[in-house]
Amino acid sequence: MKTSLETAVVATQQDRMLADAAVYGASTGTYIQMQSRPGIALNLEALEAPNKDIQLVAFTQTATPPTVESATIFIPDGEDAYFTNRLEKYANPTPKKPKEHRHESMFDPVETLRLAPLVALWTDAPDLYPDSDAPIWWEVWLRKHDGREVERFYEFSGLSGIQIGPRRLEFENRIVLLAYAAASQLASSLVVLDDLAELRLPKACATEFRDMSSQEQSAWTQELKARTTAPQLNSAAVCILDTGVNRGHPLLESALAVEDCHTCNPQWGTHDHHGHGSEMAGLATYGDLTQALASTAPVILKHCLESVKILPPDNQPPNPPELYGAITAEATSRVEIQAPDRKRVFSMAVSAPEDRDRGQCPASSPPRRQYYDAPRCNPDTTARCSCRTPVVPAHPERDGPP
Repeated sequence: MKTSLETAVVATQQDRMLADAAVYGASTGTYIQMQSRPGIALNLEALEAPNKDIQLVAFTQTATPPTVESATIFIPDGEDAYFTNRLEKYANPTPKKPKEHRHESMFDPVETLRLAPLVALWTDAPDLYPDSDAPIWWEVWLRKHDGREVERFYEFSGLSGIQIGPRRLEFENRIVLLAYAAASQLASSLVVLDDLAELRLPKACATEFRDMSSQEQSAWTQELKARTTAPQLNSAAVCILDTGVNRGHPLLESALAVEDCHTCNPQWGTHDHHGHGSEMAGLATYGDLTQALASTAPVILKHCLESVKILPPDNQPPNPPELYGAITAEATSRVEIQAPDRKRVFSMAVSAPEDRDRGQCPASSPPRRQYYDAPRCNPDTTARCSCRTPVVPAHPERDGPP
């Protein structure tokens, strides 16, 4: 490790001599990266020395066991002896004297030490790191230490052709701003600045899209639609039990077929009279739509949609509370009769106006096995069939319970 550290320091100094940009008043140093042995935690506290301005600037760990931790540390020029002296003691082959401290807790967990590349400052999801050198927007986190961090980064950006966003956010020990640059442009800052701490992908905010004009929203919608692939015919479904779904929406029509739009009462129609059902359909289809809109990656839908309107429009009588369970059972029957072999999950983001039952099954709800394990009958009739299974009425609020 001592040799790796010395090599990293020399390499940084050589790169600095070849760098095109020089920032007035910037302190310089070396960024190193230490990775742990699998399943062993790094001693992060021992890797810092605030009195020497040796700082841990970024930390990540793998998501799956055995966990491997990575720590990126900034070492100012002339302060690398903090590590080299300790590494010499750690590597001492002579027998250890009583109470002698050889910094085992500091270095035993470390498997590798190397010069930190730019990706060592990336603390976002690993798969989000750009795989090309094309310019993108970066969320740049600067370590706050002398009050001139932003000024130096602006100077460096001007020399390197980096565009900086107009706003920034300040925390107790970090300053966050946006920069439009290629990875190679930002990487050169590591040899001429001591200010970089972390890099992340900028997070799009829903208000940016919400506050757009209708023309702008339509343009973004069509762009997302163009890179969205419809689900396969045999895909599983998310069945929305709600106020209906407007399948004419450009982002929903490829996931929701006409024959998969149902209603518990033909007088209600299958359209969404409120908006809530379509919103739930969008959430079920795309998840966080903000991220889908902000991205340029292809969107491949893995599941389709089904919709059953279980709530009446405002101009229709409300569902009687004693029939809530029967209406829900009818709704599930309708989609299962339409596509009996399709795998599905149900989404019912609605609730009764009272909180009396607090999630417990009300007495008016039919027993689960009565409707889900028994043979299916046609829900469009109120007659009883030869299988002696109670038939779910087509219109519970009109025809009454079976």
